[in-house]
Amino acid sequence: MSADPTSSGSGPNEAGDDFDGGFRFHFQKAGELLQIDQLEEAEKQLEMALGLKPDNPNVLNLLGLVYFRQGHIQQSIVIYRDLIERYQDDATLRVNLAMVYLKNDQLDEAEAELQTAVELSPDHEKAHRSLAVVKMKKGEAGQAHQDRAPAGIDDVEPVAERTQGHRKNRGSEAAPPGEPGPEPKAIQGEATVEPTAPFSLDDQRLVADSPGRLFTRLPTLTWIQGDLKFTFVKKRFEGEATRYTFGSGKQAMVLVEGAGQLQFSVHENGYCIHSQGEEPGYFMEEYVFAFGDVAFFENGRLPSEEQNDPPIFHLRGPAQMVLTCPGELRTRRVTEDKLLLDLGKLVGWSGDLTPRVVKISRPLPTALWIELSGTGAVYYMG
Repeated sequence: MSADPTSSGSGPNEAGDDFDGGFRFHFQKAGELLQIDQLEEAEKQLEMALGLKPDNPNVLNLLGLVYFRQGHIQQSIVIYRDLIERYQDDATLRVNLAMVYLKNDQLDEAEAELQTAVELSPDHEKAHRSLAVVKMKKGEAGQAHQDRAPAGIDDVEPVAERTQGHRKNRGSEAAPPGEPGPEPKAIQGEATVEPTAPFSLDDQRLVADSPGRLFTRLPTLTWIQGDLKFTFVKKRFEGEATRYTFGSGKQAMVLVEGAGQLQFSVHENGYCIHSQGEEPGYFMEEYVFAFGDVAFFENGRLPSEEQNDPPIFHLRGPAQMVLTCPGELRTRRVTEDKLLLDLGKLVGWSGDLTPRVVKISRPLPTALWIELSGTGAVYYMG
């Protein structure tokens, strides 16, 4: 039986400066790397995120989980103890610490944390199941049955989940962490979304057949047919809407709901229909014109020390997208060798690629390039 901390932490209600400096990118990337068990790389991404936002509870919580999976038990314990000092009323953080204690056979310490978690949140299923495990290990089978008899002992293996942010006023200095937890929403096993193909081209004009929901900008909209509702879209961070609009003015992104059809006139940059698969995709926000209903999307920035961090759109498919970029869209696969690409030609990338903006002096024609390492596909104008 394995023990694994659950996910908890506090995320900002507003994106604020989380869109600056690449914090969100490093945080999101760490979650993806953790999902595929690339623990050392996940740790590096979390360290970069902490460099931008020291003591961020979301990052620290995820780092505690990384340390746990690496077998660095004492480091994980230190992190969770410190977080509990700051957020004393968060039940899931206490379950996290208890799981580390359980892994280290510190059964009394684990039981104490779980008892407190149950007091804070009587409906916390994982706290009850984990407490049953501890009591079984201590030879208190009868008490374990009483604590969680309906679940059965085979059902108490801890798994990663978000905190529900239960709050009780016990005088803690900071508000306890709230939903969502530190692992990005896409990492939490979102519901499968069947790929839809709402977009098609008719003599360079874009046609969108709304199957119920799609997202698009409207500057070239020509006509609408059907009963459709239009709502401005907010940028998203850690699975939650922020107060920032996705685009501005005529370039604002809107959610289209209902059954009907839209037609858009010819775009000066042309339309390119792209089908995004299951793997995560990152695209320069300015080139994203429309996309179908998708399991998950967020907004962030590409970290760059040489210029203002360009806005990035991140989604996990499958979904159909419409891109409008001033050049022919091309694709190149990246395997083991690093790829250098003129930053001004970048449209996006997908897969397990790590980007880094670099400055290269002459004789190369431009100064700013993007270095991509890992495996995946790069989309560029060529």
